[in-house]
Amino acid sequence: TLKIAFKWITLSGTFLLPVSAYVMLRMLRCPFPGPAVGAAFTLPFLFNGGNSMWGGNIQSTLAGEFTYSLSLSLSLILLGSLYRGCTENRHVVRNAIFVFLVGFSHGYTLLFVEAMSLFFLITGRGFMQRLVYLFKVYALGFLLLAFWLVPLLSHMNYTTPYHLAWVIYSLKEVFPEVLLPVIILAGCSTLGILAWSIRTGFAKREDEGRAADTPASGFVPSVHVLGFLWFGVLVSGILFVMAPKLGVVDIRYVPCGQLMACLIAAYGVGWLVGILKWRGLMWACLVFIVGATLMWTDRWEGPIRDWTKWNYEGFEAKAAWTAYKEINGSLRGSFQDPRVVYEHSSLHNSFGSVRAFESLPLFSGRATLEGLYMQASPSAPFVFYVQSEVSKEQSCPFRQYHCTTIDFGRAKRHLELFNVRDLILVSPEAKAAIRGEPSYSFRKTVGDYEMWRLTRDEYDYVVPLRYEPVVYFTQDWKTDSYRWFMRDDLSGVHLVFNLYPHRSGKERLLFKAAANSLENVEMIPIDVGSCRVRETILNDEILIETNWIGKPLLVKVSYHPNWRVEGAERIYLVSPAFMLIYPDREHVRLYYAAGLPERGGAVLTGIGLLILLLNIPLPGKARKTAWSLVAARFGVTESLEPSLRWDPSPVMRRRILISILAVAALVTGWTCYRVYADDPQRWFNAGIKLKDTQRYGEARENFRRVIAHTGPVSGLAAESAYYIATSHYLEKDDPAAIQAFQELIRMFPRSSWVPEAQYHIGLSYLRMGQLPEAFAQMRSVIARYPHTRWAGYATDRLKK
Repeated sequence: TLKIAFKWITLSGTFLLPVSAYVMLRMLRCPFPGPAVGAAFTLPFLFNGGNSMWGGNIQSTLAGEFTYSLSLSLSLILLGSLYRGCTENRHVVRNAIFVFLVGFSHGYTLLFVEAMSLFFLITGRGFMQRLVYLFKVYALGFLLLAFWLVPLLSHMNYTTPYHLAWVIYSLKEVFPEVLLPVIILAGCSTLGILAWSIRTGFAKREDEGRAADTPASGFVPSVHVLGFLWFGVLVSGILFVMAPKLGVVDIRYVPCGQLMACLIAAYGVGWLVGILKWRGLMWACLVFIVGATLMWTDRWEGPIRDWTKWNYEGFEAKAAWTAYKEINGSLRGSFQDPRVVYEHSSLHNSFGSVRAFESLPLFSGRATLEGLYMQASPSAPFVFYVQSEVSKEQSCPFRQYHCTTIDFGRAKRHLELFNVRDLILVSPEAKAAIRGEPSYSFRKTVGDYEMWRLTRDEYDYVVPLRYEPVVYFTQDWKTDSYRWFMRDDLSGVHLVFNLYPHRSGKERLLFKAAANSLENVEMIPIDVGSCRVRETILNDEILIETNWIGKPLLVKVSYHPNWRVEGAERIYLVSPAFMLIYPDREHVRLYYAAGLPERGGAVLTGIGLLILLLNIPLPGKARKTAWSLVAARFGVTESLEPSLRWDPSPVMRRRILISILAVAALVTGWTCYRVYADDPQRWFNAGIKLKDTQRYGEARENFRRVIAHTGPVSGLAAESAYYIATSHYLEKDDPAAIQAFQELIRMFPRSSWVPEAQYHIGLSYLRMGQLPEAFAQMRSVIARYPHTRWAGYATDRLKK
């Protein structure tokens, strides 16, 4: 039953989208057969094979974006209902419930709906009425979402932002060929509606899109509805530009604009066919358009059929299921056991997914480092750094942090820090690299996989610190913690964050060292010979027995403000993103409990539910609500719409509206331009395009801007430094290339770009005829990075 439910829920957004398009167009009073055509026009959108992670289309759903698909479908119903509600001043409760459903499914689409709602404030009459209406809808929606939304927003500092500005190389990505007929039809429909409206003079008489037919002119389309849909296209573009500053992925808003274009085309068809006024011909047009759409879409099925079967047949149906089952079985245990780390590799897809081993907790009961939702923890950047140390392939998704190369020697201390015992390896390079390290022991081979173990005397989640923790004064604890994590010489000294300037007198006695730079961190040893610690890991609870009273204990679990402690005064945030306690008794209990944001959010949701109850119609013919009775009893306006004494003339209203719109357009345009122009990711993207067109000097200027405006641990900066050097190499300016590659190595000595940089230094020397220097560089690559492809290239060069 659970498996069947999972399949239905993950596909519910896809199946709901045509229905949602039909409902939205019906609510917009699109004439027959427009709503049915709108449902059909969602098919080219769903079968768009141009991307598999933007959201909304079937391939994105199969890649895991099923909550986005569901929320996108619900958002269409919400937009249609909002349009009807705003123009008729009705359905506040219904729309608030839809706001809850959309937001609880996915936040990206809720932002889109909220931004699109601004249309009702810049068009037509009744500004105050609509403002109050939208306030009531979104206020009630927020109250219903508060139990989840308030904690989310309150604890954003303890998540890892995903900064990404998508590179669009061609307009075909935004306007894929499968959608071209629909997009062209949307443009023609718009021109046709505008031309017809001007001809009939309806543009001067239309009252906010509520008219459907007039005796004088016959069928008249609604320019207001058309403007509403085009406003959605504009909003999708603005959110695409603004998204990186909002901490969300920009490309997720392109599907919203594509879907609005499909609806515009359908609305135009409904208008055009509606003019005919002949029912039989209308049905014939519907059958023809739907048939043509099905035939056109059938050409673009692509890998969807095979991918769907692959996804939904289950782990057990895969040829590699026996090996996967054996691996999980050999690791079987509980969360009390040390963690498991696995090599990142595309070869895992033989089990059903590249991310198959994220399900280790389900199949083996063991804890891993990498989980499904990588942004949820402050430890995520460190996890991906560890992953890069044990993997041939890298994921390294956070561009604000750079990763390193495969190195099991350096990985040892990081694995110990995260209490890792077991490793799963698959690539020949990783298997060869670990065999040269004495700290690991081989366990078994399962198919193409090898299982290894980090050899230690003890594996613990709670350990005493061997050096006094250092109170570290910083405005950016995440960046400084990452810099500390990459420093081998500071591995034993942990940094305590978020204390300055709030240290009490007792805390000044507890912490014997402080620093504001990694260069002046003091190492004060602690004798831990007599320390005794025993921990028990439970669900949301850690029990500790210790004699280490008044001395520092490191808890190797990610910090969060909702962790509470009994048996110690407080929990401290300590590098990398763990917890530190000073026990004041032998038995200590750490437990995860709701904090003020959770309790406050629950109270707000309770208020929202109360408002819902007050607005449910009571039994009886009058169908009065409890709120209407209360409002009548106390003489309060039921709508709560304030009355304004100022009542300007229609001409003055029009001038004010035009002035506000002009200012808003200028501010929005300027803001979008500055956000777009000042984003380091987009500087980098532009630099890549300039490099590819051999405009190397201009490309280097872009890359230098990226380095100047990003942090010292930025992966984007490291990659920019690499491309600065590469551009010199491509210009055959070997002295400049050598200098730039050496600068890259100096700035980012642990970066994954270093082996390639050193190899290209050797190539530059070779091209200059300086053979001894070239040979030295090649031998250095082979010696220092023997399990990278650059060592193989260097070996081939030396042979030649």
